[in-house]
Amino acid sequence: MNDVLTANGFEIERGVPRNKLNDYIKAGNLVYAGLQFNPPDGKVTHNTLITGITSDGQYIFNDPYYGANTTLPGVKWKMIGYEVIIPPGI
Repeated sequence: MNDVLTANGFEIERGVPRNKLNDYIKAGNLVYAGLQFNPPDGKVTHNTLITGITSDGQYIFNDPYYGANTTLPGVKWKMIGYEVIIPPGI
């Protein structure tokens, strides 16, 4: 995936400090995130895009399972990894 993005002018930032992540999102960047869910029958990992932040600080996801513009209500998750995707011209 990274090769396709960089070939089309996107930049990939790794190692962004967690406390700076919200600044990147508010600036219009996407975050490719790996999440871990803990359902009763064990741990599940899941990949998704963070596309924004609500006024109360929740991440907004564009998720292949839960849909677009969702905050994953009722789902307990932990971010286990991420990469910031910076579109061309930002």
